[in-house]
Amino acid sequence: MAGITKMASKGVIRLYRTFSYRDNNNKPQNYRKAIGKLDNKTQKPIFNTYFINLVKEQGLSLDLFYNIPISDIPKYINFGELHNIIKEKNTLNIDNSNKNTQNIDNNNILVDKNSQVKIVIDDSLVHYETEEEYSSKYYGPYLLIEKILFSSGLLNILKFIFNNNWESIVTIIYFLVSSNSSITQYNNWISKNELFIKKSDLKYQRINEIFSDIKFDQMINFFNIWSKLQNEDKYFALDIKSRSSYLNLIKNIEQKDYQDNDKSDENNLCLLFGEKYGLPLYSTMFSGSREDIYTLKLFIDHIEFFSHNIYNIILDKDFYNIDNINILLNNYKKYNFLVSVPLSLPIYQKIFSDGEENFDRSLVFKSDDQILFAYSFIEQINNDKNIKYYVFFNNYLYNKLKYKKTSNIIDLKEKAELNPEYYINNKLYNKYLIFTKDNDTLKYNIKINIDIVSYECLNKSCLIVVGNDLNLSEQDVFKIYKNKYFVENTFCKIISQLEINKKSIDNYKSINGKIFIATIVLIIKIIINNVMLKNNLFKNMTLETLFEELEKITKLKIGNKKYISKISNSNRKILEIFGIKIV
Repeated sequence: MAGITKMASKGVIRLYRTFSYRDNNNKPQNYRKAIGKLDNKTQKPIFNTYFINLVKEQGLSLDLFYNIPISDIPKYINFGELHNIIKEKNTLNIDNSNKNTQNIDNNNILVDKNSQVKIVIDDSLVHYETEEEYSSKYYGPYLLIEKILFSSGLLNILKFIFNNNWESIVTIIYFLVSSNSSITQYNNWISKNELFIKKSDLKYQRINEIFSDIKFDQMINFFNIWSKLQNEDKYFALDIKSRSSYLNLIKNIEQKDYQDNDKSDENNLCLLFGEKYGLPLYSTMFSGSREDIYTLKLFIDHIEFFSHNIYNIILDKDFYNIDNINILLNNYKKYNFLVSVPLSLPIYQKIFSDGEENFDRSLVFKSDDQILFAYSFIEQINNDKNIKYYVFFNNYLYNKLKYKKTSNIIDLKEKAELNPEYYINNKLYNKYLIFTKDNDTLKYNIKINIDIVSYECLNKSCLIVVGNDLNLSEQDVFKIYKNKYFVENTFCKIISQLEINKKSIDNYKSINGKIFIATIVLIIKIIINNVMLKNNLFKNMTLETLFEELEKITKLKIGNKKYISKISNSNRKILEIFGIKIV
């Protein structure tokens, strides 16, 4: 039979529904579920979301439960049969009907000491209270990530699958989402931030052990549950390369040189996305040459494991060759594909040079304040199959890059002319300058290699893509690739934080766990980015600057009292947009 139990914890009286029963071994057991707490001043109950929803489901009035003794609550509400309660204890419970919102009740309230603003916080996590008598912690990032973890269902899944160490995994995810620092700075970060769980001594070696302890079946179970929550009917399968050639074509993406020249033993990452929200549903990694036909088959086998309704397979330029295109057309007819064309191939040069006269000015469009010229054409191969080429060119970016690069090379030229013998064997100078020596005068004539300058600027301001979906417009394709490069660049930054080094044996043992955690971090960052894209407030803000802004909200502890710092208008709007209640 259900009863109501009061339990004191850190000066707060919490309310639980409790069930007493005997297990299969006839041993007495107790199961409890939090339903709220008592107000310290009025001693009236403050019910949590679980109890409020239970009241609504049974068509009762919440006011009733404020006017009866606490012990009489089970007389008016049905908490369920005992066997269902025991089953509930051991079963993952995810509310899929309202996964994009999170109702936060008044279980825990912090007060802004300057403006008396109250922030409502969910009390479902095992929340850690610092043992220091005086402390100041970054609190804004905590509020946002807590909201995302709950509203997306991610926290429930992680707690269900990683019941032994979910707290450590959640804290590592929190670190990777809110910080740009290397994982080696984890403990330094802990000292400055509000935490979900009690501070644990997670040295770098222990963190690697956590990654290594993540089992394959746990990853698959996570993706199975997570993908079912999304209710997607169309998907994008995305191949991620560690270095993009076209990042400059997309505005607001920071470039970083990720070198990976050993194509004979590459780690290939495959991500499966839902079309509706653009969230990763599955990730995997395998080794092999990116040009290898077997690698292409392995890539498709992996994504088919999770869905047979793939809409677009998006492949990087290393996959582009006539053999792979024919395999896609002949063996995977049910799939649409898009493959970027390498600048080094003659077909790229021919398409672009021929296309300069074909750019239809009516097809010009803007993307993040950048003007792009575009055109497309259909080509028949093997006398029976049609493919479509899409060409994009940012003329402003091309001229801007060419001016800047030429200006820098002129400086190199002037230095080289002062001492040609010294610079003639320098790799940088040899790349951009042409040295010729007059046999009669023995003097050097130095010219700028304008072809290499044009080549490099073109590489960063032009994109050519080939696909078999003849109905896609230029804008559709560019949007797909724009999202691709955001994901690619964001994921590369996460990988950089985790310091994945395939040449290190220790890192290689934990690399699958790191990729898995990186995928969850990517999910959270995409959720945040999707909200940012829909709101003008974030027009000039990146993920990095968003968290820098939220760090201005700090939680202060002075003895037994807790306060939050003054909330600025911009931070107030940020919290409200993400559904964090301010009352």
